[in-house]
Amino acid sequence: MILNYRKSIFYTKIYLIEFLIYASIATIFLKHSLNNIFLILLFGVSLFRFNKKKFISNLLQNKFVILFWLYFLLISCSLLYSEDLSAGLNTLKKQIYFVIIPFSIISLIDYIKVYRIIRTIIISNVIIGLICFGFAFYNTYIYASVNPLNIINGNFFSYFNLTKPFDLHPIYYGSSVALCLIILIFEHLNNSTKIIKNSKIILLLIIFFMITLMLLNSFILIISLIVNLLFILLDYFKKNKISLFKIISIVSLLMIVLFCFSNFLTHKYNGIKLKEDLLTTNFKGDEFTALKARKAKAYCSIRVIENNILFGVGVGDGMKELLESYKNESFQHGIDKEFNSHNQYLTTALYTGVIGLSVLLLLIFYLYFSAINNKNHLLTLFLNVFILFFLTESVLERQNGIVFFVFLSSVLSIKFNEKNK
Repeated sequence: MILNYRKSIFYTKIYLIEFLIYASIATIFLKHSLNNIFLILLFGVSLFRFNKKKFISNLLQNKFVILFWLYFLLISCSLLYSEDLSAGLNTLKKQIYFVIIPFSIISLIDYIKVYRIIRTIIISNVIIGLICFGFAFYNTYIYASVNPLNIINGNFFSYFNLTKPFDLHPIYYGSSVALCLIILIFEHLNNSTKIIKNSKIILLLIIFFMITLMLLNSFILIISLIVNLLFILLDYFKKNKISLFKIISIVSLLMIVLFCFSNFLTHKYNGIKLKEDLLTTNFKGDEFTALKARKAKAYCSIRVIENNILFGVGVGDGMKELLESYKNESFQHGIDKEFNSHNQYLTTALYTGVIGLSVLLLLIFYLYFSAINNKNHLLTLFLNVFILFFLTESVLERQNGIVFFVFLSSVLSIKFNEKNK
């Protein structure tokens, strides 16, 4: 009886830890307060289960964690030369996940089941997507036509309106959708049953995520999808010894279908003046295409970085200095909207100069080369998405961006010793 009781307690602890891991990843795109609760509880459990000898052993096998901590340390140090401590501490509060998430994962490495975590992300994304579509259909029925393609609907099925039920930025949710879609395609082509066993369900999920991604209207995520599809197909055909001609033919066909399906890309292209927007340094006025606005944000960010090249302006003063640069360049549209750099590489350089940017790039390159050397395809696909995503969004400024990047890159990067396996 005592033996059964101890066994029951043992399994209860396992289920509790695994529940916290899955809950932490499933609630990333829900309310921040809910996600914070699960992440803090997970960190608390990792402290309770901490074993110094085992932790150091796992840490030596997973050195990428040190780079996460070094990045956080540089951000923290930049607070020392920031004037606005309040703004700096507010940003630092979110950056703390660079420390606690890798620590939790390394401490609880025995409980990490990579494919179950990916399955959890897929399920949570499907649930969020279905709820968003449900609200879109309801709003369409109430306010407009029951035909979701009718122009009078007010775009309930597109961009911010689609993710409005969760007050969720569509591009951040879209990065998770793109990753799920890419992983499912990879698993399907390789006849893998590690995530989902039923091939028909995989195909239905691929269709669902493809439609969702297109409606979220992100140019960069579709580019990352194309890049990853090329990677997946080249890898697949290489393994199956199919001719180069067939590779080119199938990839070309796939890209044609993708672009035909993505109508909005044509509208986005028609809405920009490519040469003029790229070459202009005049950011006055109220009329801005998406490209011109991004050019203005990048241009003004670089002007600030040039004057603070080594250490940056500090985590507390980054936004203040950027708004001042907008003012100097008469970019009133950026001041009114309080735009950040919309580029993670520039944002990091803005805060911590080339030193911080070097650490971020070192982290990415370390993870990427590790993925290539260990033939870790899932990590490679993940990094392909985020390397491009960093070009158009300051991903590590938002909690869901930080948690998603740090959690998934840590989970997909961990190396297990033989006992862990």
